[in-house]
Formats: sequence, structure tokens, C-alpha cells
Amino acid sequence: MKPRSRLIVCGAVLCTWCIALSVQSYSFSWGRPLAHRPVLTFTTGLLFATGISLLALREAVRCRHAANVGGIILGLAIMMRLIMVPSHPIQELDTYRYIWDGLVVTETGNPWQFSPALVRTAARDTGPEELRQLTALRDTSHGIRTTLDRIHYARLTTIYPPVSQGVFAAAAFVTPIQATARTRLIVIRTVITVFDLLTILAILRLLRLAGKPAAGASATRGHLWYSKSLPTAAIWTLLLSVSARGRSSAGSMPYIVAPLCNWQQVPHCSGWQLEPNCFRWC
Repeated sequence: MKPRSRLIVCGAVLCTWCIALSVQSYSFSWGRPLAHRPVLTFTTGLLFATGISLLALREAVRCRHAANVGGIILGLAIMMRLIMVPSHPIQELDTYRYIWDGLVVTETGNPWQFSPALVRTAARDTGPEELRQLTALRDTSHGIRTTLDRIHYARLTTIYPPVSQGVFAAAAFVTPIQATARTRLIVIRTVITVFDLLTILAILRLLRLAGKPAAGASATRGHLWYSKSLPTAAIWTLLLSVSARGRSSAGSMPYIVAPLCNWQQVPHCSGWQLEPNCFRWC
């Protein structure tokens, strides 16, 4: 079997694994006791996926000059992410805070002013104007109230910076006000996935500007989504770890990577040049 065919087989196995993981994620749904969650099975599945990812990476390197390899890897990376969108958060605490923060931003513009616990217990139409707005928002729909009730460490105000808040607000803006908590969960994961895909495109652009093959860029982003230990991907380790878990940091990744796409060709140069407004690659 040719490397390209083996790569496709590895990708099919990974997509199948994503489907199985998405189904298994329902065992991690809200309110299920930790003792009843299949953490060991989940961890074993991650180790299996890591092994398949390493095999896929090896085959991608071997056939990197074959036709459409970059497109195959990019397609598999997109497919794996889309499969995982409707899954439940697995051992993740902050997803419901993302949703609430987005609602607060669209309502008052300041998610750092009041803690969710304060809004949860405050009487309606009492306190400052902003608090009255949030208590009214709280009682708008059962889905919003459920989201508020599921926030961990609710006594603390949010720690997420403005860039992340913009992502949360985008998700809140496109979600119907009467949507259920489950629908809001899917929407926020979809928005984070969109930003993750934008990062993939930015990385592809970066590697092309650096004279690297597109297939190599896709391999690093697509298959090291689950495996983060190879030296060739070390520069993207932190980026990959947050996007693979659907964390809010995926929203800031395009803003980190895209400015580097301002690289310009500089003649008679053998490395990096740092100029006042941008990096240059030559």
C-alpha cells in the first residue's frame, strides 16, 4: 500500500475514533458523578489516537510531494473538528462561563463587573442598572437560567480577556434568545471551531511564506491535533493544546498568527529580521 493510501486509512481511523469519542462524551454530561464517568476509557482512547496520529504524520511526510496530500490532510482535520462539535465537554469546567460571558457582553458590555453567583441570587429590579439588566436577562429563558446555574466557581468574576469575550459575544449574538442550554453549547463550540480553522489557514499561509510545503503545514496542524510531542511541531504546541480541547484561547489564535503573515521577502538575508512594524522572513 502506498504512503498516500495509508495516510487516508489513518485519517479514516481517526475520524471513526472522533465519532466514538463524540458518542462517549455523553457519559460526561452535566450532573453525572465523576465516579461514573469513563475517564480511563477516554484516556486509553487518547493514547490510541496519538499512536494513529504519529503513523499518519509519518505517512504524510513520506508522501508530502504527492498530489492533493495537503488537501487530504486539511479535509481530515476539518472533518474531525466538525464531528466533535456536537459532543459534550469532557472534563471541561468553563464552557458554560463562556456562554454566560457572551450574553453579558451583549447585554451590558462588562462581564467583569458582577460574578455569576451574584446575578444568580440577586432579586430582580434591585441594585445598579447593570445588575437589573442581568437579572432580567437571567429570567428571559430557561436555557439562560440553566447556563447560569451550571457555571463553576460562580462566586468569581470572569478572567477571560477582551479578545476571548469578543468570541463569546459572537456566539451569543447568533444564538436565539430562547435557545436551550444544549443549543448554546453547540453554538459556542461551533464558533470556537471556526476560529480554530482560521488558525489553520493562517499557519498554511505562514509556511508558504517561509517556503515550506503546504502538506507539511497541514500535517502539523491536522494530525498533531492529538499529539503534541514531536519536535517539528514544538512551535505550535500551546496553540494546538487549547484548540484540541475547545478552549476559549482558540478565539485569540488567529490574532496571534495572522500578523506574522506580514512577512516580506528581503534580498541577501539568511534569517529573521525584526523591523518596527513586522517580522520579515528571508
